[in-house]
Amino acid sequence: MKIAVFGAGNIGCFFGAQLLHTGAHEVLFVGRQRVQNLIRNAGALTVVPVNRPTISIPADKVSFVTDLQDLIAFDPDYVLVTLKGPQVQAAFKELGDLRFDEKTVFISIQNGARNPDLIRTLVPGNLVLGGMVPFNVTISPEDGSHFCQGSGGTLYIEQSAKTEPMALALREAGIVIQVSGNITGVLYGKIATNLNNAINALSGIGLLAELSQRSYRHIWSRCITEALSVYFAAGIVSLPVWGFPTEFMPYMLSLPDFVCVLLFRNVIGIKPGAGSSMADDFVNGKPTEIGDLNGEIVRLADEIGKGDDVPYCRGVLWLVQEVERRQRSGWGGAGWRPKLTGEQIRVFCTAGASNTVAPAAVDILVTAILVVT
Repeated sequence: MKIAVFGAGNIGCFFGAQLLHTGAHEVLFVGRQRVQNLIRNAGALTVVPVNRPTISIPADKVSFVTDLQDLIAFDPDYVLVTLKGPQVQAAFKELGDLRFDEKTVFISIQNGARNPDLIRTLVPGNLVLGGMVPFNVTISPEDGSHFCQGSGGTLYIEQSAKTEPMALALREAGIVIQVSGNITGVLYGKIATNLNNAINALSGIGLLAELSQRSYRHIWSRCITEALSVYFAAGIVSLPVWGFPTEFMPYMLSLPDFVCVLLFRNVIGIKPGAGSSMADDFVNGKPTEIGDLNGEIVRLADEIGKGDDVPYCRGVLWLVQEVERRQRSGWGGAGWRPKLTGEQIRVFCTAGASNTVAPAAVDILVTAILVVT
């Protein structure tokens, strides 16, 4: 079977390497020159799964291209789309008049709930399935060439007549996978749990360090509560991502600090040193996926007339957008990131994140919070 990884960054390299390691499939990695150089300079593509042996593939055995014409020429049976949400339209538009064979099946493995539908508009002649990854993958800071799984979890793929061959290939690679008949519910469940991505990025510290502090967990809890309320009002049935109802998470997050650390480290499986993908985006000066996460909750709330009921989701959204704006303008440098306390975020969300607050007042408040960091 011929499998292409479109957007071979951290997540794409992580899954692609495991599929390639089986020796049963042709795998083409399609990504940026920076990642290709990283693999070449390291001499190998190395991935570090949770609770499984490290996999290392010699660089000369890794087919990595940066030209989308090579993707078309590869004529894949399946394309795993692991692009960041903001990159999707631009990446597909680079194809121009090039077209995939109608046999090619696309699987969107991305944050957010709307990317599968977006990809369907970009490749209308092909089947597009949704997928969900519940964990982050980071590049190890020690050597800069190992793609490390941050926590455990199950990969979900949308059920269809064309799902099983890909599901089987992933299982044979040792990847835990579940086929779902309600991928939309899974994706919205993932959004609720992913609302901490931005909080972690704004905190400037690692995941376990952040989650060990009640003030940050309070922000996440409020964001989840707002999201679930909006889902209910919009008629969306979200599904749990971590094996227990999402509705339970606000109660779990209110437990004592030491209990939460034990849960996240030993039950959820968050590794020491792990961070969120949005924190990585801040460090690398890249556009974030905030629009697909907190932005999706705010968008839904505004659509159903509940915009004033999501001050925490809106506040975190605006803070991240302000960081992105400052990075684009060169303020603090491309890799600049804030180090906000949970209390600073809470104050902004309760005092500044409202549709009724004048934009000038919001700008003053955001600037006051970010300057002190």
